[in-house]
Amino acid sequence: MQTLLSVLERDHQFVVKEVRLVRLWPFAPERTRGNAALAAIVETRLNFDSACDLLSGSFRELICRPIRESASTASPGFVISREQPESDFYHTAVRESVEIETAIAHLDSVQGRAYYEPELGKMGLVGAIAAIGWPAEYHSWELTAWRYGGMIGKNRIISDTAIQMMEVQFPDTFLNRDPRSKRTIIAPRTPCPVLYGIRGTTRKAVESAHMFLQMSEGVERSLSYRCHRTNQTSDDHLSGIVTGVALNKSTSGIGGHASLKVFSNGGLIQLTAFREGGEVNRLLRQAESGDIVEWVGLESPRGGCHLERLRIVKSSPRISERPNCNCGSKLKSSGSLGALRCKKCGTEAARNWCTTTSLSDDWVEPSPSNRRHLAKPLAVGPPQ
Repeated sequence: MQTLLSVLERDHQFVVKEVRLVRLWPFAPERTRGNAALAAIVETRLNFDSACDLLSGSFRELICRPIRESASTASPGFVISREQPESDFYHTAVRESVEIETAIAHLDSVQGRAYYEPELGKMGLVGAIAAIGWPAEYHSWELTAWRYGGMIGKNRIISDTAIQMMEVQFPDTFLNRDPRSKRTIIAPRTPCPVLYGIRGTTRKAVESAHMFLQMSEGVERSLSYRCHRTNQTSDDHLSGIVTGVALNKSTSGIGGHASLKVFSNGGLIQLTAFREGGEVNRLLRQAESGDIVEWVGLESPRGGCHLERLRIVKSSPRISERPNCNCGSKLKSSGSLGALRCKKCGTEAARNWCTTTSLSDDWVEPSPSNRRHLAKPLAVGPPQ
């Protein structure tokens, strides 16, 4: 798609007004790692039929042909519409699985056109149709910079010092480094053509930060870049805060993940926080029966809810220790049914325990390295 956009920008018959990077349902089958689609707002002097003929031909030549020749399993889809579809399909596609036929029927309502290569399949149409329907009610920006061909596959050269300086100078950028692991997170871990991606609240912020990096020592020079309006950090994949009561003490599973059964909205739900969830995983491990918990998360196709943020609104009392005697020593049990007794002064007291409910009710989230693209950081605002 980026190749096609570059060709359009050199063609005087088209003007690319804006490019959008739209993330979709994280559990989608046959998805890419980030599961994203690109959409572009384009102006042209051509009539609709002529524009469709020219663009669809470029799609087949620039995108489909290289995929066929590389024996890739990618299934690209390309759609063109004079009108922006209603956003209901986008909201469905970012929260659950949808059928391709449903997507195409939605496109037909605005007399749009869909293109794909039969031998490659048409899975990509779902993302393409959802992307052009994204209403951009809440958005952020991402600037993507690409590498020179001779550098692809080699280690990326990105100075951590330069990233730290960029964060200070451009505070409207975010998710540049993981403060816990002290690792730069703007660069992909795969040997792809992308050098880095800078995320921020405004287009000016990400573009200025990119220019700063490109003038900094210890940073690889980029071949080109593009700014995208994006639904990242929108929480569009979530349906809001849910409240429930813990029915048991949390349990641990293989790989370090934690689970908790809760009663909510008249039913039983299993909450899961994987080891990579960091603070979310640790807090879920502290949950016990009777705790009132709030969370935001994504329902898994296999059942249960994968947590993205969590807090314990009210914790049930935890038994911590026996009380102290008036003399300052600790009271001890004198048997399974006996009273408590102070070994120092001999004082006796009724059997009881000291309890605490000192768990914090603050929201917690995974570290930046393990957060979904779509998840809104707590620094931006609390869950809604």
